[in-house]
Amino acid sequence: MKSILEARFVRMFPGKLIWGFRASMTLFMLRSIFSNQYLPHICPFALYAASLEKPTFDCRVNSMANQDSSSPHYEFSEKYDPEHSRKYFHKHNTGFWRRLSNWREVGMARKALVMAGRPGSVLDLPCGTGRFWAMLAEAPERRIIIADNSQAMIDTGLELRPREVVARIEKYFCCSAFDTGLPDNFVECVFSIRLLHHIQNSEDRVLMLKEFARVSASTVIVSLWVDGNFRAWRHARNEARKARLRGTDRPRDRSLCPRVDIERDFASAGLEVIGHVDFIKYWDKWRAYVLRVKK
Repeated sequence: MKSILEARFVRMFPGKLIWGFRASMTLFMLRSIFSNQYLPHICPFALYAASLEKPTFDCRVNSMANQDSSSPHYEFSEKYDPEHSRKYFHKHNTGFWRRLSNWREVGMARKALVMAGRPGSVLDLPCGTGRFWAMLAEAPERRIIIADNSQAMIDTGLELRPREVVARIEKYFCCSAFDTGLPDNFVECVFSIRLLHHIQNSEDRVLMLKEFARVSASTVIVSLWVDGNFRAWRHARNEARKARLRGTDRPRDRSLCPRVDIERDFASAGLEVIGHVDFIKYWDKWRAYVLRVKK
């Protein structure tokens, strides 16, 4: 049966390299998803969200005014205007591969929260347009606080996500991850997905992680690109080719971080590794780390 499916994948996508291997990895991913019983957790809200009236929701707290002007600044954070935010909202539900990838990432995050002890309060930073809100809301007693550097991303999520999910959000903040302006021990867990791979400098990563450790009373969850897998090897090869063609000074807004480096940054920020969840072990570069705050 497996060989028949692989043959169909190859016929569907001629001209692509190593499609047989990729088909095998896709089947492995699907088997992983189903074996971990993620299917019952799929949020049905999206099927009827468009027909629901959005609730009045006004608990905005703007922390941007309190930020230190010396905080690191990255150009990628400036692109999230209202138009880009709407495109971002729809991006993860476009096409088979992105939907499958999104499904797996949500499963990774769910497993990481279990590893973190099922925290009763979570700060989703950066929350983006709310890709993980429905999963966070699966725990009925959980307090959900969201934050992002872009008010447009927050507004888009609050407008387009299902009413039942938005109603679970207690507060939201427009702030920088380097300097949130939030109190110490504000939540049990800081939940930061798809941010650290944008931060290239170790000093900046440590600064951000220290802020997470200050705001969290217990745990921190982060995801980023790490080495030690096939896609990291392919990424490094592609980056070397681009460097030869375009030079080493070309701008980059995403980077792969060696595991030894990021784990050293965790220790420098006062965080201890509890465990990690890989997108697909030995294949994909995405990894979610679960960290304990050492007070």
